Amino acid sequence: MGTIFKPNKTLNIDCYVDADFAGLHQVEPDTDATSAKSRGAYIIMIGNCLTAWKTKIQSCILLSTLESEYQALSDSMHAIIPLKNMLIELNDSVKLNEPFFLELTVSVHEDLSGALSLA
Repeated sequence: MGTIFKPNKTLNIDCYVDADFAGLHQVEPDTDATSAKSRGAYIIMIGNCLTAWKTKIQSCILLSTLESEYQALSDSMHAIIPLKNMLIELNDSVKLNEPFFLELTVSVHEDLSGALSLA
């Protein structure tokens, strides 16, 4: 078992981000502090192969869907930027006769236009 990459001239990093606002409200008891917290999630795919994913209760209580989505977007960027830099450094250090990729594209997909505008 493993991940298979089929090299070509481009390498795409795609990230899909989503969040829910106060998703545990009226599911968990109101006395539980996590009942008002939102959940954020993202998945990262490199070359159409699922590489990383994360879902977690966000660390603070947010006041809107916009804040929840923006926090999840920020969390995903904390994973993408080092990953992108590692791939560039790896390509430079391997020194193949022909570069593994000539173009690295990163796309982050977010479904709330307000969070995209804020970002």
